Amino acid sequence: MPRRIIDWEIEEAFSKFGFGDGDGPNFTDEVASAIEAAGPYRCRMQIWGLHNYGIEAIDEEIAPGEWAPVAEFDGSELPSWESLPQPVRDALVALNDGGSPAWRL
Repeated sequence: MPRRIIDWEIEEAFSKFGFGDGDGPNFTDEVASAIEAAGPYRCRMQIWGLHNYGIEAIDEEIAPGEWAPVAEFDGSELPSWESLPQPVRDALVALNDGGSPAWRL
């Protein structure tokens, strides 16, 4: 069976213009699942018009059913890598085959 290898970067899940400006395969849900599995986190998603579907914010559960934002994304800039909670950074490194993501748009 023919196979197609797709190279992509984790940062594309946070970028308005990621994944070929939304025209290619989208792996945002894979990134969100890794973050959410890292602890009491949830990802809020965003569709940027005709552009990419991506992660708009990461929230942390501070009490049952109570969420507080820990990172917000506007589609064109990323917060500093160090500002992300360590479990989120660890999950993104693991998803990136053990290497740190480039973390730039």
